[in-house]
Amino acid sequence: MSASSTYATIMTAERLLVGAAAMAAPGALLTGFGAPTELDTPAVRYTTRLFGVRNIAMGLQVWSARDDPARLRSLAGQNAVVELTDLVAGAAVTASDERMRTSGIAVMVTSLAVASGFLGLRALASRAT
Repeated sequence: MSASSTYATIMTAERLLVGAAAMAAPGALLTGFGAPTELDTPAVRYTTRLFGVRNIAMGLQVWSARDDPARLRSLAGQNAVVELTDLVAGAAVTASDERMRTSGIAVMVTSLAVASGFLGLRALASRAT
């Protein structure tokens, strides 16, 4: 197994685990990220589950491309962009709602870490082509 394939498997696991957690226990995920309990509503749980579906779909795409360096490079870049967009959303919620400051910062830190992982995967996949 190539280094990029191994790394793709790790990043897939991250996507699937976070996605499954968001779908199975959205309230716990929200409060774990620091959202106030009064914001744990059915609408927010639904949105969190949609986030979970998104993560699982993206993870499965990366998994299916693990042995195709050109496709993997493209998908890793797309995943990094999605994470950086999540970082911007975290910054926006942090700036606009003081109650969400802790969870916004948690989203920003997590998104930066995952984006970095996908940028690393993109670099590995580039070397494999």
